[in-house]
Amino acid sequence: RDSSIAVGIDAKDVWANASKNKKGSDTSAKYTAFYNGYADTKSFVEKGLTDFIVVNASGSLDNETVGFENVCSWWSNVAKSAKIPFYIVHHNEKIGTDEDGWEVEDQLLKQLAKADELDNYSGSVFYSEKSLEENPMGNNRYAHEVFQRADKC
Repeated sequence: RDSSIAVGIDAKDVWANASKNKKGSDTSAKYTAFYNGYADTKSFVEKGLTDFIVVNASGSLDNETVGFENVCSWWSNVAKSAKIPFYIVHHNEKIGTDEDGWEVEDQLLKQLAKADELDNYSGSVFYSEKSLEENPMGNNRYAHEVFQRADKC
């Protein structure tokens, strides 16, 4: 394999719930990558088959089923053990909806702050370009400020 080309994996937020698999995350998702999707994404990372991981963190910080913090902390530890970068997909298309936690204007900003606390957090991806353009609840200005402050550090 050409080592100059980085190969990554886009992982579902929940590999497995800890209630069903002791190696899983503290979540209670109905759909898991391992049991429902037959995708052992955790093993891909552990076996060194990927150079980085991008995790679809669909839940808010307030979501009790697939909470952003639980999902990201779990995947961060998996990536850290494998010594690979960890990126987070933020589901910004949910801003301003009635989905748990997304009805407030600062959910995305709080997620960015939580992500920055993770040891091997390498960056963010935003799920919806359309939502960035539409700028629901005026979040883009604040997100831009967060990234500008990060550049100055």
